[in-house]
Amino acid sequence: NGNKENWGKRPKRKTKKSKYLASAPNWGLNTNIEKKVKIGTLLNGNLSRVVYKVGKQIVALRNTCAFDSIAQIFAAAYAYMPTFRRYMEESEDDFFKLAIALAKNENMRKINTLRAKLLYGIFETNSCEFVSTSLVKKLFKHTPSYVEIHKCGLCKESTQHHFFTVHVENHQYDNDLGKLEISIEHNLPKQGYCRNCKLSSKILDRQFKGHILLELPSCGYSNTDVEPLRYHKLENIPLTLQVGKKMYLLVAAILFKPPILDGHYIGVVRINDTWEAYDDMDSKSRSFSRTRNVIIHNLLYIEME
Repeated sequence: NGNKENWGKRPKRKTKKSKYLASAPNWGLNTNIEKKVKIGTLLNGNLSRVVYKVGKQIVALRNTCAFDSIAQIFAAAYAYMPTFRRYMEESEDDFFKLAIALAKNENMRKINTLRAKLLYGIFETNSCEFVSTSLVKKLFKHTPSYVEIHKCGLCKESTQHHFFTVHVENHQYDNDLGKLEISIEHNLPKQGYCRNCKLSSKILDRQFKGHILLELPSCGYSNTDVEPLRYHKLENIPLTLQVGKKMYLLVAAILFKPPILDGHYIGVVRINDTWEAYDDMDSKSRSFSRTRNVIIHNLLYIEME
């Protein structure tokens, strides 16, 4: 018998891919940030008496935390993700110009003037109180999370549809953030829609882009009352997500502070295994505990190299 038994070495164990907040060297994926970057901080319009000229209008900003939290997390995406940096620079959206200027810590007067212009152009008012799909759609006119091609079986016309957030339902991941990938897959449309015929159509193709902005339900609603607010810990958010054929890395989140009708949004940015909070009621960013119970409204994932 020519076979030899090797008692000196144990076979290498196969390691499972970890989705959580740790580096993944066995994948060959770089999930670490080498150096912290100083990013400009937007202040809530309620804290300033400064007015801005937009066309012929004089605009004074107020209740800007929803807008500001989105701007802060995309400024972080520009600062920490080189591949998405090029994506933002090539975008035609003025919102990304603001986020880039914020990431570079440029002149705040110019940044605030652009903020006033964007807000007034969207709402024809000086207030921006809710983070919603409609707000994101207006800010990211040319930069969706994913695009679908639909073909109608009746008129045979193919149309392109842009989706700016990916909404996940709580019952699909059972309040377990580790099931986000499954929830995303369940929540993606199974059928398309023909605008001409007002009928369901076939989805020919679905293309995910350079970022995915997830929208998580803060609470649920019943016929009689509002369900309790849902709390999570930042340390339990999956570090990476595989969506379609692409791998995405967690960059930041938007948190909501109750009460529901008069709450407040802040942006928090992941820097390796620590978090930095950008609250527009504070002139400086602050470290933020990853073990603290928080209400997560949005998660920002950026495509990995």
